[in-house]
Amino acid sequence: MDEEFCRERLRTVRELAEQADPFIKKRLMELARHYERRIAIGAKETQGQGDNHDHR
Repeated sequence: MDEEFCRERLRTVRELAEQADPFIKKRLMELARHYERRIAIGAKETQGQGDNHDHR
């Protein structure tokens, strides 16, 4: 998934969670953590690409 898509979806899920009942809020916050992990993984992959030099 595209990082910008994940950030936008994370923002939307958090907004929905603010207005939800406790059960739904819990589920939405779990979903938000999923998107946070996806963003973090993407950031690590991006950083790792800068370290991958071609030594020929």
